[in-house]
Amino acid sequence: MIVSARDRVRFYNSPDFKQWSQVGEFGAGQGSRGLPWECPDLFELKVVGDPARSKWVMLVSVQHEAPFGGSGTQYFIGEFDGKSFTSDNPADKILWLDYGRDNYAGVTWSHHPKNGEQRLFLGWMSNWDYAQGVPAYTFRSAMTLPRVLTLAAGLDGLRLRSQPVPELASLRAGEPLHQLAETWVEASGNPLDGLAGETLEILAEFQVDGGGTTATEFGFKVRMGDGKETLVGYDVKAGAMFVDRTRSGEFVLKGDDGKRHTAPLPPAAGRVKLHLFVDRTSVELFGNDGQEVITDIMFPPPAAKGMALYAEGGRVRLTSLSVYQLNGLYAA
Repeated sequence: MIVSARDRVRFYNSPDFKQWSQVGEFGAGQGSRGLPWECPDLFELKVVGDPARSKWVMLVSVQHEAPFGGSGTQYFIGEFDGKSFTSDNPADKILWLDYGRDNYAGVTWSHHPKNGEQRLFLGWMSNWDYAQGVPAYTFRSAMTLPRVLTLAAGLDGLRLRSQPVPELASLRAGEPLHQLAETWVEASGNPLDGLAGETLEILAEFQVDGGGTTATEFGFKVRMGDGKETLVGYDVKAGAMFVDRTRSGEFVLKGDDGKRHTAPLPPAAGRVKLHLFVDRTSVELFGNDGQEVITDIMFPPPAAKGMALYAEGGRVRLTSLSVYQLNGLYAA
């Protein structure tokens, strides 16, 4: 059994599930100190492409000091011997499961009859900075999309990847609402002019390095209307994807002064993939096959349903785009 204390987690065992004794603990001086620590989860994952190798992963939610303030979820990768967990990374190394402001206290499970050994994840889509004051009347908050967690090797070592479960494709309302391939997105014009929707899935790939791309920023504007919009895109110079809810709606999200949340995302083979889910009050962005994730809530005007594909500072080559209307992710 694993239990969280204020600034660490403790491990207990029992011969009869009645009498418990502590056998180890982890956390002193480790990771983010945005106390308290909550909702620990510990599981073993095989390394993608190297099934003979596996590591243990520990998720720990912190109420404060996440990447852009407030609540968030950090994780550790290491070894577990049944009593003690040891992190492979330095004590001051912080790994974040999500760079948005609204993915906290998640739970994982596996061995569902249809998913086998896949490790599935579901988080609480809110932040304690403003969770009790959001302008919602029929519900207080929602959960994130279910995601598949995998462990993959990268330039910085082993890291978790999060991808939406494949079953979400069943929510697509038939054929794509719009498709594009091998075209330029210029600083003027909107290839998605005339399209509208409030529940959408967008899959796009852009050529960032080489190929004539000169844009400094590019991406999508969603939930546009009544002077409001949410930006979801890529900052070329910073090498980072982002969600910007500066102009998403009238509600002031307490503690969110910057309102642009970024996640480091170097191009893969010169390209960047953005996989975006838009709902009535949320956006969930997966970059480069789940290498990084940003989850944010927003509260646009009900009539704000327009969308745009944009570029700033030049042009960017779009290699593929599919936009799907969704039948609905959450209750209205």
